[in-house]
Amino acid sequence: MSALVTPGNLRSALAVTRSSGRQSVAVTVADERSGSLAGASRYCHGSVRVPSFVRSGEAFISAIREELARGTHRVVVPADDVTLSLIARARSNSKEGVLPFPEFESVQIAHDKAALMSLVEERDIPFPRLSWRYSRRWPPVCRPSSRGSQG
Repeated sequence: MSALVTPGNLRSALAVTRSSGRQSVAVTVADERSGSLAGASRYCHGSVRVPSFVRSGEAFISAIREELARGTHRVVVPADDVTLSLIARARSNSKEGVLPFPEFESVQIAHDKAALMSLVEERDIPFPRLSWRYSRRWPPVCRPSSRGSQG
């Protein structure tokens, strides 16, 4: 079994690389830098440089597709929300590699907290009710919805 993990500069990618490597999965780390955090792990079988997903999502996806076309990876593991969205969107157009996540539309709903809560309420799924408590502790923590200032 082999896996392609991206981006390699995140701690989550390092955790995936270590955990998978301990289970005898040959992990290749894809990142824009040659010396990524996960790529330096002793559990990293190999690494590949890909364009920055921030600068060009299309070039990033093209490089991931090229790596998958080599046929050495059975699964792709995006280690953050942005690469998950890019790869999930690209997956809807092709079936290269296995992405252990739902379809793009489901990923987008999960990222958009307002849409997720609407779906939960629409389907009458029980969830913990939120209560707001004001405190004088700073800084306050805010999490925006994907729709901008709504929600």
